[in-house]
Amino acid sequence: MTPDVLIQRRVAPGEVADVSVDLPPGDCRVRTVERGEELEVTFDDDEGAAWPEVVAGEGVLRTGGAVSPDTLRFRNDTDHLIHLVVEERAWTADALTGERVIAMPIFRELCPEQVLRAGDEVAISRVAVLFTDLKGSTALYEKIGDASAYGLVRDHFSVLAEIVRSHQGFVVKTMGDCVMAAFNEPADAARAALAISRGVEAFNRDHQATPIALKLGLHAGRCIAVTNAGMLDYFGGAVNLAARLEAQSEGGDIVLSEAMAGDEAVAPLIANLPREWGAATLRGFAAPVPFVRIRPVNPPPQQ
Repeated sequence: MTPDVLIQRRVAPGEVADVSVDLPPGDCRVRTVERGEELEVTFDDDEGAAWPEVVAGEGVLRTGGAVSPDTLRFRNDTDHLIHLVVEERAWTADALTGERVIAMPIFRELCPEQVLRAGDEVAISRVAVLFTDLKGSTALYEKIGDASAYGLVRDHFSVLAEIVRSHQGFVVKTMGDCVMAAFNEPADAARAALAISRGVEAFNRDHQATPIALKLGLHAGRCIAVTNAGMLDYFGGAVNLAARLEAQSEGGDIVLSEAMAGDEAVAPLIANLPREWGAATLRGFAAPVPFVRIRPVNPPPQQ
């Protein structure tokens, strides 16, 4: 019932116990069944790598010298029996954490009232951010009038929201003609961006008199989650960079940060698409930021 537990061993007071092991490389947690501290231990299978000795004191655990690659040594320096446990930590990749929950569309739909207390913030280790902007919107409003242009903007918002949700993301907010969306996984954000490009083509077939072109920018990285205007929102470096990359888009293309384009799950998605590499000095960033521009097969409509 506990496949994550690799070893459990009773160690008497003052005893030194050697346990023969054949464990895969990776992260492990060492703890006692009794109340006390825990240790995070990383073991790799490089030549000469060895497990450290684990020493239990009163309420504390510490590591000692290396023993051997195939032996775990437990030393009980307490005056009572302890039970030492070694657990593998690979399961943590599947843990449903708070930062993953708040980026789930179903959570946003079912629990819209669940927000952070005013003034609180939560560090997010990684979120993929997508920004879109309607190219030439000012000219569009002048050309067809405010009411018609607003209806077109609203219709394209609906298309984007559906695509984002179908790729496990959610629309954080809209700002004028812009959309900000967030995803747990960079690959989902990249798939959504590619689907948006296809969606715009379909949208334009239904709006041939007023075709649109979208500017798209993507990046994945750290940020913070806060409550803004009564809703959960993201702020920070990853958000700023995604917005700046969207500004580098020419319309009809997709601009990704080089780091996101090189993500192991994103790279295969864009491997066969026309790409250009570039760099730009972006507002708020000291050094030029490298990026990858993906161009669609069909050119964007002229505004």
